[in-house]
Amino acid sequence: MKFISLDRVLCAIASHTELPDWVRLATPDGGRLVTPDDPDSLRNPCENAVRYSGAASLLHCCLDNTDDPLHPRWLDYRRGTGYPLRSDAAREDGITFLFEEAKWYWQWEEFDKNFHIRRIEVDAPSQVPSLNGGGLRMISSGGRWRNLGPTTADYARECPQQPVNNTRYSQLVEEIGFDFADIVAFLDSSGISHSLTSVEHPDSDRATDPNATRPAQPISAQTEGQLRDATISPVAPSVQENLVHKTARRGRRSEIEKAILHAQDLAGPDRYDVGAVYTQLAKLASDCPKDFYPLCGVENGQVVYLKEGRPTPHPFTRHALGEFLARRRSRAP
Repeated sequence: MKFISLDRVLCAIASHTELPDWVRLATPDGGRLVTPDDPDSLRNPCENAVRYSGAASLLHCCLDNTDDPLHPRWLDYRRGTGYPLRSDAAREDGITFLFEEAKWYWQWEEFDKNFHIRRIEVDAPSQVPSLNGGGLRMISSGGRWRNLGPTTADYARECPQQPVNNTRYSQLVEEIGFDFADIVAFLDSSGISHSLTSVEHPDSDRATDPNATRPAQPISAQTEGQLRDATISPVAPSVQENLVHKTARRGRRSEIEKAILHAQDLAGPDRYDVGAVYTQLAKLASDCPKDFYPLCGVENGQVVYLKEGRPTPHPFTRHALGEFLARRRSRAP
């Protein structure tokens, strides 16, 4: 039995969630549908959040409309044994979270509409750019552009916060989840598209088998990658705090940071390219692991290291490296 967190399941569904027509936040050619004071980084967090909320809505609907005997097993790491255990509390908390997260999209849609209406004067005939509505919203009443109005900083501050990012749920979604085989079978039988396959292990580093290894993360981080590659404005962190679920906990430091930084140096101009840095990291793990402890080698194409002093090598995935590089890049001058 393998544990996969509720958060990872939602990310796997979100990566296959299409944005509704009325939430086309960017044109196919990448053209902007936002006003000049809106940074590129504002669009992507909203897209990510809408997909995540949509994934929660879909999973909640399928669970709610399926007989209990067919439900996947809910597992809980909060019982204090170090292993995921079946738990009615996990099911109840999980369903409550899914319901709250599913409602977020509609709250945001209403907020976004009202925010952009506030940008014009009552008597101004203007094309009002919006983050939803598929493009430009036309309001005619005879007048001129207003010179002052709500800014992107106001948007970031006032935007409703996703439940997944509040203190009640941010930890919960990582500590409760499902048996991996159960949830994959349930998603398939329910017709929910996702990025998980029955032959892959979950990318959680906690499993019921203490000697189990974690393969590369099977779900795509494409939408988060788009955000991290965007030019970040001074208000972007506030936008991200409200809209984007951060998979890395604040203050976490990789145990192999020294090795990663050296691999970045070896990668030269590609220091933020996951593939290039991972290749250099693999060379360090193979050629001189003693110099970069706790690296201990390469197994099945993956860098492995001794995590938290444990005797069993643990894989360091490309997905984990991508998260590390994204954090470094966001703090780079």
